[in-house]
Amino acid sequence: MGPAVGRCAPVVGCSMLGSLHRETVARGQSTRAAAKSPEREPQMTARVTVAAAVAAAVAALHVHALSAIGDFDADGKDEVLLRHAASGEWIYYDLDAEDAARQTLAIEMAETVVFVGVGDFDGDGAAEILARDSVDQTWRYFDHADGTIVERAVPRMTRNDYWSVDAIADFNGDGTDDVLIRRHDRGVTFYYAMNGTEATLVRNTGVTQNTLFDVMGAGDFNGDGHDDILLRHAHRGYWIYYDMAGPRGVLRRPGLTQNLLWEFGGIGDFDADGRDDVMLRHTGNGEWIYYAMGTNHRGRLTRGFGMPRELTHRAIGAGDFDGDGHETPLLRDPDTGSWVSYDLTASPATRVDRPELTTDLAWAAPTEPSFRERTPEVVAANGLLDGVTTIDRPGATGDFCVFGPRAFPLVVGATSGGLAPVVAGGRWDAGRVVAFGQDGYLRPHALDLADTGLLMTNALYWASGLAPEPPRIGVTGKYGDELHGWLTDAGHDAVEVVLTSEALRTVDVVAVRLWNQSQAELDALGAFVRAGGGLVTAAPGWAWAAAHRDRELADDYAGNRLLADAGIGWGRRILARTTAQGFAVDGRPPALTHAARALQAAAAHETGRQVLTDPETTQAIASLNGAIDCMNPEDGPFMADLRALTAGYDRWPTAERPVKRTDLVGHIATRLAVERHRRTPAESVRAHPAAADFPGSVASDAPRLSRTISVDTAVPRWHSTGLYAAPGEVVTVTIPDAPADAGFHIRVGVHTDGVWKRPEWTRMPEISRRFRVSDSTTPVANAFGGLIYIDVPPDSGLGRIDVGIEGAVAAPRFVLGETDADAWRDEIRQAPAPWAEVEGRNMIVTTEARQVRGLEDPAAVAVTWDRILDLAAELGSWPDPRSSPERFVVDRQISAGYLHAGYPIMTYLNESANVVDAEHLRTDGNWGFFHEVGHNHQNSDWTFDGTVEVTVNLFTLYIYEFLCGIPVAEHRWGSAAFRAEQMAEYDFDNPDLEQWKSVPFLAMVTYQQMQQGFGWDAFRNVFATYRGLPEDERPKNDQEKRDQWLVRFSREVGRDLGPFFEAWGIPTSHEARSSLADLPTWLPEGFPPGD
Repeated sequence: MGPAVGRCAPVVGCSMLGSLHRETVARGQSTRAAAKSPEREPQMTARVTVAAAVAAAVAALHVHALSAIGDFDADGKDEVLLRHAASGEWIYYDLDAEDAARQTLAIEMAETVVFVGVGDFDGDGAAEILARDSVDQTWRYFDHADGTIVERAVPRMTRNDYWSVDAIADFNGDGTDDVLIRRHDRGVTFYYAMNGTEATLVRNTGVTQNTLFDVMGAGDFNGDGHDDILLRHAHRGYWIYYDMAGPRGVLRRPGLTQNLLWEFGGIGDFDADGRDDVMLRHTGNGEWIYYAMGTNHRGRLTRGFGMPRELTHRAIGAGDFDGDGHETPLLRDPDTGSWVSYDLTASPATRVDRPELTTDLAWAAPTEPSFRERTPEVVAANGLLDGVTTIDRPGATGDFCVFGPRAFPLVVGATSGGLAPVVAGGRWDAGRVVAFGQDGYLRPHALDLADTGLLMTNALYWASGLAPEPPRIGVTGKYGDELHGWLTDAGHDAVEVVLTSEALRTVDVVAVRLWNQSQAELDALGAFVRAGGGLVTAAPGWAWAAAHRDRELADDYAGNRLLADAGIGWGRRILARTTAQGFAVDGRPPALTHAARALQAAAAHETGRQVLTDPETTQAIASLNGAIDCMNPEDGPFMADLRALTAGYDRWPTAERPVKRTDLVGHIATRLAVERHRRTPAESVRAHPAAADFPGSVASDAPRLSRTISVDTAVPRWHSTGLYAAPGEVVTVTIPDAPADAGFHIRVGVHTDGVWKRPEWTRMPEISRRFRVSDSTTPVANAFGGLIYIDVPPDSGLGRIDVGIEGAVAAPRFVLGETDADAWRDEIRQAPAPWAEVEGRNMIVTTEARQVRGLEDPAAVAVTWDRILDLAAELGSWPDPRSSPERFVVDRQISAGYLHAGYPIMTYLNESANVVDAEHLRTDGNWGFFHEVGHNHQNSDWTFDGTVEVTVNLFTLYIYEFLCGIPVAEHRWGSAAFRAEQMAEYDFDNPDLEQWKSVPFLAMVTYQQMQQGFGWDAFRNVFATYRGLPEDERPKNDQEKRDQWLVRFSREVGRDLGPFFEAWGIPTSHEARSSLADLPTWLPEGFPPGD
C-alpha cells in the first residue's frame, strides 16, 4: 500500500451528481478528416480561433488523489502542507508532535509554476511536491529529504497540456509513487513510473477509454502493495477499479452504491487492515459511510461510525498522522479557519479539535493549478468565446437547461431571479454540440451584428473537432439557405445536406434549426454526432411550446428528444438582454447556471453543509426551474435526485404562510408538484392538500350531477357551465358533435394566472388545467378543483351543440335573460361549489360563492357590467355586438399588479364583494375596474410609447362620466385644480418627452385638455378612423403614431394642434405639422402656464 499522499482526499469539491468535472476540448479530427489521414495534432492557426492553447485545459472539480497531505519528514507519519496566499510561503504541520510542530519549507516557485500534488517519487520515504510550469508545461518536484529544498527536473514527462494528472500513487509496487495521466477527450489513461531521476511512460494500464468514467482516486484496495485506480460512471453512478498488480490493470467491481446522492468522500485505510477503503457522504442528509475493501475485491458497507451529519467543516484530506495505520479525516471550517479531525478507531468516531493549527485563512492547503481546475465550460468557452464580447439578441430568445456532466453554459441572458443559458455547448460521446436559443442566429441580419458571426464561426469549427483543415459544414432546414450564403460569402466550405446517414457522412459539422424533424432524421443526426460529428443548432423552445400547446416540450420537441442524452434541454422562458446590444459575454457564466451544480448546491444548502446567499438561492431556483421545464419530471437520474431533494415537503403556500423566493426547497417542491400534476392523466389525478386552502374544497356529500349544456360555438373562448370539478375527482365531458381536430378544449379552474414571478406565493402558483378534446368523451380532473368551461375555438362552424357533463358539482351561476330570479334566490345561489358567476351579455364576473349567497338582484350586476363594457366599446369604436364577452375574476394572488387586464381581467379577493355590487359600481365607480376594462379596448395604433397607462384612462373617465354621472372636470383626477397641480411640476420652458411620459397623470392632462376643448365626440370619431385601417396605412413606428394622432385629431376638430403638442414636448415630424398649415392653431386658454 502506497503512502497516504497517493490517495484521493475527501475534498469539498467532490460532486454530488458524479463527474460534472471531466471534459477537455478535443483536438481530434472529424469523422470525414479521420477517414482521410492518420490522427495527428492539429496546427493552430489564427483563423481557427478555438484551437487556442488555452482551450486545451483539463476539467476537474475533484481534487482526487492530489491532496496536500504527506510524510514530508520521512518519520512514517503524515503531515499537512499549507501555503500562504499572499506571500507564497510554504509550511507543514506535524500533527503527532507536541503542539503540532510547524515547519517551514524554503520552496521558491516561479509565478508560472503551479502545485500538482505530493508523492514519494524517489523512494526515500519522504513526500515530495510535484509542480508543473503552466507556460512551457515542464515538470519538477521539490525534495525535502535532507532538510533542505532541492528542485529536481523530471524529464520525459509530456508537455502536451491535453494530459492531466488524475492521481499520484504507487501503481507498480516498487515503493515509489507514480503519476497517473489521462486525456479526458479520449479517455486514454497512462502513468509515469517514477524513480527519482526520470519518468518512464507505462501505456498498458488497461483502464477503460469510456469518457463517462471518471478517475476518483487511487488506493491499495486488496493489500497487495500495488495502488489500484478507482473510477465512477458519471451518469449511472456505478463504480469499478483496476487492480494494478499484474502487467495490465484487471477490472474489478467493488459493489459500491450507485446512488448519485452519495458523493465521493475520499480514500484511506480507515480500519487499519492494510487495505484502503472508500468513504462517501450523502448530499441529502449528510451521513458518512465507508466501504471496507476486502481481498475478494468487494467493499463491505460500514456506517454509523459517528462522524456527525451536520458538519460545518470542509474536508481537507486524510492521513495517518500518528503512524498507527489508521487514516484520519482532517477538516477545516471555511469561515473561522478552525481545524478538526476524527479518529475512526473508536466507535463512535472521536472528534479531535486542532487548535494548534493556524486559523489564519490566508494559510490554506495548496489548490490544484489553474490549468487543472478548469471545468468543461471554461475549457471550451476559452476557445468558443475567443474574441467574443457581445452577441445580438435577434428577437425573443429562449433559454436552455444545462444539466449533463459534459455540457456547459456559454452565454447567459436574464430571467426572473437570475440568469439562464442562451447559448450552450457540450460533448456527446465522441461528438460536440453548440445550441443557440433563437433561430435568428442562423440568419445574416444577426450574424452581422456585434460578435455574433464570430461566435457562430467558432462554434462550427469547435463542433467539427478542430481538424487541421477547414471543416465541411452542412446546412439544412429553415434558414439553411441564408446561413449557406453567409458562410459561402465568408469563404467557408458549406454545402446543403439532408438529414440522412449517407448525406451526413460527407460533412464534419451540420447546422440545423431543430423543430419537428422525423424520428428517422433525429436518429441519423444523433448517430452522426455520437460518432464524432458536430452539431450547431438554433431555435427558441418557448416558440415551439407556444405553437404546440397540446404537446410536451420535454417529450415532443425535436431538440429535447435529440439532446437529452447530451445534457442540454430547451426551456420555455424568454430571456432579457444583459446589454443594450444583446447578450454580454463577460467571462465564465456563474456556476449555478448549470442545473446539476444548482441541484448540488441546493442539497448542500438544505442539509446545512453550505449556506447560499439570497442571490445564489434565486439563481439556483432559476436553474432548477429551467430543468423542470425541459425534462419529464418522472424520468432520468437528474429528476430522481430532484424528487429526492423535495421528498416529504408539505409546507404548501398559504396566505398565512407564503413560500418566499428564498425558500429554495419550498420553491422547487412547489414547482415540481405543479409540473407533475400538469402531466398527470385525469384518471390518475388526486386532490392536492393545498386545494382545501385555495381555491377551496367541496363537501363530500355535495351531489355529483349529470347535466347537458347547450353551447353556441359561434361565440369563441370560454363558455361557463355552472358546474365545478371537486379537487381530485374525475369529471366526464361528452361532446359528440366536436371533431377531434376542431380545437375544442375543456378548462378546469378559472384562476389561470401563473404567479411564478411573484416574490412570494400565497397559493399554489398554477391551479388551472386545460384538456384537449380529441374524442367524443374527455375525462378531466384538477388536483385543486375548479369551475368547468368549454373552450371554443374561433370559426368552428358547428353552430349550437350539446355538451354532457357527468360527476361535477353545481356552482352558483346567474345568466342574464335566462336564470329565473326566484330560482336564483331559492336554490341556485346556495349551490355547494366555492365559486360563483354572474353572466351578462358583455361581461362574466367570477367571485367567491360566499359573496353571492345573499345577492338578491344579480340582474342589476349583470346589467351594470354590460353598460360598462358598452361604454368602453362606444368610445373605442368597437363593433356591437362583440364576438364574445369579457371576463373578470377575483383571486388570492395574481401575476402582476393589484389588477391587470387580459382574458380574464384579474384582481384580488378583497374586491370580491365589489365586483358584484351594482350600487358601488354605478354610484362610487371603481377606477381600477374601469381602468383595466379600458386596457382591453386600447388600440396600439394610437397609443405611442409612454402612453399605455395614459390613454387607457380616457376609458376610465368616460365610464365615470356616463355611468356614474361624474364629468371629467368634476372628477378628482380630472378637475381644473388637478390639472394645474400636475402642470406645476412640469418645465414648460424646456419641455421633454421623457419627463412627460414618465408621469402618467401628467401626460393624462394633455388628453384631458383635448377632451375639455373638443368633447368626447372628437375622440370617438378619431378612434373610429383607426378601426379597420388598411395595413399599408397603419403607423409602423412611434414617430408615425405621433404624427397620425396629431393629424387625425387636428383634422377632426378643424384646428392645428401642432403648437399644443410642441408645448408639451411631444415630437412630431415637419411633414405632419406642415400638412396642417391650412388650419387655425389651437392652445387651451392660459396655456402654457406662465405665458
